[in-house]
Amino acid sequence: KPIPNRKPHKVGFITLEMSAKEVVHRFVQIETGIDPIRLEQGKVTEKEIKEFEKSIAFMDSKKENLIFEDTPEMNISQLRQKIRKMVAEGCDFFIVDQLQQIQPMQSMANLSRHVIYDFITYRLKAFCREFNVPIFLAHQLNRSADQSQNKTSELSLANLNEGGERAADAILFIRHEKKNQEILSSWFHWVKNRQGRKGRKKVEFIGQHILFKDTEDDSPDGFKENQEHEETAP
Repeated sequence: KPIPNRKPHKVGFITLEMSAKEVVHRFVQIETGIDPIRLEQGKVTEKEIKEFEKSIAFMDSKKENLIFEDTPEMNISQLRQKIRKMVAEGCDFFIVDQLQQIQPMQSMANLSRHVIYDFITYRLKAFCREFNVPIFLAHQLNRSADQSQNKTSELSLANLNEGGERAADAILFIRHEKKNQEILSSWFHWVKNRQGRKGRKKVEFIGQHILFKDTEDDSPDGFKENQEHEETAP
C-alpha cells in the first residue's frame, strides 16, 4: 500500500521458484481473496471478475515500481549481473526468492550445503555494499522447528542450521502455532538484528488472502522483547 508523502521504492523482485505470472497471481489473491484454484478454472463470480480486473489494473499502474526477473537456475554470478542491470534501471530494493534455488558454481559441486549457503549469502551481502541497496532473501526454515515438542519456545538461529545465517544483518522468522493442522496463532520472530531489537510480535494471518495483519497486544507496539538471547552465530 502507498504511504502518503513518501517516495515509493522501485523494487526488484527476483523470483527463482515461481514465474513472474505466478507471483502476480499471488499478489492478486492477496488483494482480492479469490481462491487461486477457482481462478485458474474460471469458476468465479461476476463480482470476483470485477475485483480481479481492478487488482490487475492496480498492479499494471505500479509496473514502474515493481520489476520482475524470473530466469530459473541462476548461479550467484548470474544473479549479480541481473541485480546490476536492475540497479541501472532504478531499483533500490531487492527481494530474492529463494536461497535454495540459487545454483552453486561448478567449482563448488563437492562442497557441503552449509559452505555453499555461506558463500552465496556473503556474496549477496557484498552486492548490498557494492550497489548500495538492501536485499531481502527468503529461505525455507528448518522443518525441525515445527516438530518441536515445545510449540511456544522461542525460535533461534539454530533453526537456520546450514542456512547462511552468519551473513545476514537481520533475520525474521514467520511461525504458525497449530493444532490438528488448524492455525491457532501466528508470530513474527526477530532472532537477529544488528541495528535494533530482537523479539517477537503476534500477527493475524488471513489464509484466504495469504496476508498478515497487525493485531492488538499487551505492549504498545505488540512487540515482545526476547528474555534470553539465543543467538549463537556472530
